[in-house]
Amino acid sequence: MKRDMKLVFEILVFIETCVTDIGPAYYEIAQEIGTKRGVWDSGDAEEALLEEIVYHLDMLVGGGKISKYEREPDAEQTDETFYQLTWDGHDLLDSMRQVVNIR
Repeated sequence: MKRDMKLVFEILVFIETCVTDIGPAYYEIAQEIGTKRGVWDSGDAEEALLEEIVYHLDMLVGGGKISKYEREPDAEQTDETFYQLTWDGHDLLDSMRQVVNIR
């Protein structure tokens, strides 16, 4: 799979804008990007995008740009995976914004 910097940017921006203390869950990231791209609940196009999102999240974790937190299920919460920006992730997002002049 090819690296998609537009998708990377969308993921990082969404994580940055999340106001919870543990970051957004995978499902929230997928739904936000899928909705923005008009493929949420659309079958094959949604499945292809979800595979791309997982691939890019894994690359961002491996590259130290985001951290991954997996919560164990309990009586009140389901098993979830959450993501937060690292210092390097904030730096990457800032540099991406400078390239495209976005604030």
